[in-house]
Amino acid sequence: PNSKLILSFLSGPILALIVGVLCFNSNIEGMTDKVAWTAVITTLTAVWWILEPIPIPAVSLIPFVLFPVFGILSHKMAAAQLGNHLIILFMGGFMLSVAMEKSETHRRVAYGVLKIVGTNSRKRILLGFMLATAFLSMWISNTATTLMMMPIAMAVLAQDQDKTMAVPLLLAICYAASIGGVATVIGTPPNGVFIENYQALTGIEM
Repeated sequence: PNSKLILSFLSGPILALIVGVLCFNSNIEGMTDKVAWTAVITTLTAVWWILEPIPIPAVSLIPFVLFPVFGILSHKMAAAQLGNHLIILFMGGFMLSVAMEKSETHRRVAYGVLKIVGTNSRKRILLGFMLATAFLSMWISNTATTLMMMPIAMAVLAQDQDKTMAVPLLLAICYAASIGGVATVIGTPPNGVFIENYQALTGIEM
């Protein structure tokens, strides 16, 4: 375990160094020192996010520390991103997700929808799961919704004798989570990022 942790820790600086060498020796137009340092810091942060040699919250602070050091952003500009309205919005979505999981709201929604649409046929069961999943995914992330619905789906599949419903039900949950995620801004992070960039490029408020 220690050797794996050390390897994970060293992978970040090594890959960041490789990216830095490539960027600083590149002839690409617009490849300034700031752009190169941004690529290096982004690589280091991304690798440590993936491998987790240190806690993710600590890794998340790396850009806010290194960007001002290398002159990419000022301290004020770097810190201002922590108060971005999208960050606050997603934070609220994560809190809502945790609250729903702790209170088992997802189970109540799923059982309520199944009770309404009925369970006397497989099509109705699939419809019920899709409706419940899509509704939940409107307010919390697609992945969290899928993970919360899986135990309920597995309990239903445990009663399926021929197991032919397993693939359709699991796919239905995944697709429904993706569909529901595009319904609101907090349904999935790319929605908020798109709106932010759309407003910046067009000047049209959404």
